[in-house]
Amino acid sequence: MDEIHRELKERSRILSIFNERREDFTTKEEWDNYLEMVEDLIFNIVNKIDVPAMEAKISEYQRSNRVKIISNQARLAEEQKKATQETFGDPTPVEEAGASGLTFKPASFLAAQPAPISAPALDKEGRLPTPRVSSGSQWEAMATASGWDPRLPRGRSIQEALSSVLIF
Repeated sequence: MDEIHRELKERSRILSIFNERREDFTTKEEWDNYLEMVEDLIFNIVNKIDVPAMEAKISEYQRSNRVKIISNQARLAEEQKKATQETFGDPTPVEEAGASGLTFKPASFLAAQPAPISAPALDKEGRLPTPRVSSGSQWEAMATASGWDPRLPRGRSIQEALSSVLIF
């Protein structure tokens, strides 16, 4: 399990640096070569193959493409913000400002939470009161709803009887 977490961590780290998209390349072949290079880097680092050379390659790419990496991260953040606003709606500022300067109303899609049910009254000894049931069919309906089956007592009796019989 640790290997999976390590691979996911490395993959996330490397993909945050190598964050170019298909539209950043002029041909499909360039895009495929870029993807292959990224996957080779991930594979080599995860499997501990020539790690210093791979890390040097990552840092060199990061140094030479710093502006492009930052702009791609900003573009991704804007797209995520836009998708969130389309999905959940834009938060509307309210009149009172909080510590950050603005506070927001909950989005309209969030419904109010139901009020919790009050605790039942207990009897003098601190136990739940016995339900008032007038007929046997009501008791059977309650028992059936809680998982009881009328065949249970008979089956249990037969099981106990047969398990106590000695066979010589």
